[in-house]
Amino acid sequence: MEDYDAPGLLVATTNIESSLDPAIFRRFDEVFQVPPPGPAEIEQLLLMTLSAIQRDHAINWSRIVAALTGASAALVVKSAQDAAKTAVLDGQKIVREEHLLNAISELKRLDRDAQND
Repeated sequence: MEDYDAPGLLVATTNIESSLDPAIFRRFDEVFQVPPPGPAEIEQLLLMTLSAIQRDHAINWSRIVAALTGASAALVVKSAQDAAKTAVLDGQKIVREEHLLNAISELKRLDRDAQND
């Protein structure tokens, strides 16, 4: 990075800041953190991601949002996508609460496993 002299802007991102050498941050003119989405943003991300598929009216969105509190926007979107895929692959045309909870649980497990490696 010391030799970077191309015209334009270099943007770098990470969600594993703790595993990086702190010296890397001195090489950037600006460093900022993007906080995880709040409850309203989580619900909006879920609804937008699931907008192309029917959703069960009995979904307790507060419960789903609580399960995703502190998660990245990417994990929120991936949870919704995985829930929709599961519903379709199960031959259902509707996403149910259990699809979402199972997807969230599995993604959190995979995330924990990756952090422990």
